[in-house]
Amino acid sequence: EVAQLRDGKLELELARCDFASIVRDVVAQLARQATAGGVELIANVPAQVMGVWDRVRLAQITTSLVTNAIRYGVGGEVEIALALHGDEVELSVRDHGPGISLTELAGIFDRFDHRRSRTSGGFGVGLFIAKTLATAMGGEIHATNAADGGARPHGPLAE
Repeated sequence: EVAQLRDGKLELELARCDFASIVRDVVAQLARQATAGGVELIANVPAQVMGVWDRVRLAQITTSLVTNAIRYGVGGEVEIALALHGDEVELSVRDHGPGISLTELAGIFDRFDHRRSRTSGGFGVGLFIAKTLATAMGGEIHATNAADGGARPHGPLAE
């Protein structure tokens, strides 16, 4: 998959789908992992958010962001929200952990972020893939630290 992304050969299966139901499904699928990590997942999503996206890829993006929040949020709550802003939808995933150092924050969505992969045992490509998929569907992803602690990756997608 990384090779396809690198070579620009990513194929999307765009169709009308409900982003809210995708988020609810991901939250349900990750509930056991969250509980094992001492994390409570809190989803704040509208009843329905329709748009033309790749359903599988939206689930992949959401899973990557929530999994990272569970892993690095150090217990507590992880808040997952969908918000409508005109013709854009914003997915926001916020943990209440220590946040991300400014040095790491600058490259958190870079390919093979070895700083984070060393501590997590992963390959360091999940957030890179999430950002590349969001961009391919006309969206973007950013990460910020909340003033009261924790990290918040978020970004808009056109409907």
